[in-house]
Amino acid sequence: MYRKIPFTEVDLYLKQLNPSEFNELGIAATNYLFKGYIDAELFDKKFLHEYILKMQKICGPNFSFDPSPARRFAGDSSMPRGCFFTIAQDESGFDDGVLVSELRTYYNPSNSGMVQIFDQTNPRNNQLFKELEFPFGEYNIVLVFLPLGMEPHKFAREYTVIPEPFLVFLPLLIQRRRLTRVLDLRLPDVANWFAQTLSRLEWYIGGTTIKAFPYKPPLQSFREILPTMLAQELGGGGFSKVAGLWCRKYGVQALIYPSARTDCGVHIMNNQVLSYNGWNLVDYSGAKETKLDALFDTTPDWPTNVGILPVDFCEIKEPIWFDDVRIEYMESGSSRGSWHVKGLKKRRDAIWRFNMAISLIKERSEAIAQDSIETLVSWLATAPTADLMGATSNLIFEALMGIPDAMKNISILANDYELKGDNELACCLRDLLKCSLKR
Repeated sequence: MYRKIPFTEVDLYLKQLNPSEFNELGIAATNYLFKGYIDAELFDKKFLHEYILKMQKICGPNFSFDPSPARRFAGDSSMPRGCFFTIAQDESGFDDGVLVSELRTYYNPSNSGMVQIFDQTNPRNNQLFKELEFPFGEYNIVLVFLPLGMEPHKFAREYTVIPEPFLVFLPLLIQRRRLTRVLDLRLPDVANWFAQTLSRLEWYIGGTTIKAFPYKPPLQSFREILPTMLAQELGGGGFSKVAGLWCRKYGVQALIYPSARTDCGVHIMNNQVLSYNGWNLVDYSGAKETKLDALFDTTPDWPTNVGILPVDFCEIKEPIWFDDVRIEYMESGSSRGSWHVKGLKKRRDAIWRFNMAISLIKERSEAIAQDSIETLVSWLATAPTADLMGATSNLIFEALMGIPDAMKNISILANDYELKGDNELACCLRDLLKCSLKR
């Protein structure tokens, strides 16, 4: 079966952070903000210790666990972290925000404070930094560490005492690559083959064949596996690990796969790719031999919605489904195999804005009652749509930063809720105004 892998040859512009060109400040900022993206530290050590003790009671005293976070489709943690790229449109490096979306996934404002992330390959951002005349070239991710009141950002305090935005430039590597032996999941026939083959995968171990997905049924189409491909947990979950290990063992040089952090998709016409957006590539050619002989995913069923699934060593115990995210798929006609994800970028942006707002609320916890904080968090978290969650979170963030228009709108919102009889929420919103950083 594996001798018939439908390899293709591709010629693409690829983009990634270029740590070899980072200065000491860039290395420090990256490790501070994006735990697990470049370095191997990700999970809380106390939490990991408790997890290992729990598993040793179940599996015996020899149980061990490698905390190094495997990236999506890496197979195991031996995969070099410099083998992952976003696919750019052309030599400019513009990828429609995919790399920034991937980085945001590793950024937790509750731990790292207020930071904004800009990509200079985005024409809008590039023009802004040109006008500001920063002498760092045109191909960077720019991190802006925002001050808190009259204090610099806590990371910036190591380098300055001035309470103003502190900028760090991370060089990008943009290169044109021609690759062979590629599994290109933009192609409908390849994508369907991938779903059929991986869902039926069996490992041959000690003279016995063992199913890689013992509790999941075999699939016929890529459409059925897309929600799994878009799993929101870091590393992509069990399927991603199994598929990555299989790719490395069976001579795949590169895998082209959809990003789980944005609205991805592909437009097909008569079985040819016309356009696409939101894709990544993992290059296996620089990887060493895998540490593992096999991996298994013992979770039941294939998910039918996009969401965050629980894994053994994380605090999430129940799936969190993104009900406002949908996948539109063309089953027939000249556009057969075309598909597009709608709502994921908006949902992830709303979550990012929510986390920023909640982080700033907690930073001001000495000025606002704990009951008010809990009410505001619950109010934002239960917003019925991503649009409302994102817009309201952004409004609260800007009000706390002392932006006059936002403060005025929060006051109007408080009056509206008071008129509706929700005096508790109205009081909480007015408390926000009292602890604005510029009040």
